[in-house]
Amino acid sequence: MKTKREVLRLEAISKSPIVSWATSTIKGLSLIRASKKEDWFIGKMLKLIEDNLKNSVLIYGLDSWYQLRVSLLNILLVQVPCYALLIWNFKDQDILSSKEIEDLALFMILATALTEDIIGTLQSLTEF
Repeated sequence: MKTKREVLRLEAISKSPIVSWATSTIKGLSLIRASKKEDWFIGKMLKLIEDNLKNSVLIYGLDSWYQLRVSLLNILLVQVPCYALLIWNFKDQDILSSKEIEDLALFMILATALTEDIIGTLQSLTEF
């Protein structure tokens, strides 16, 4: 999370030149047109936006990596032991009753939803 905080800070810092460049360009628009430097100013603005987008892409990458790690931990710590327990409980039965099948389906749905809930909770906690 320290890394993400630092990247968020860098993204905020890289937005400031964009705003100031746009403001000064608008103020000096008549001079820019008179000296025919539109292409240079457009190129400079695109370079500033590109520098800002690099930080945004890094933030999305960090979020994805975090979500992947949380999902893998959930699978290893919650779902695998639960599935092993289910297999161990039902290994001697040839045919499952409809109630047992409903319980299995409910378990699989809840175990999958648990991953999304854990990711959402941890993302909310790390935003502050």
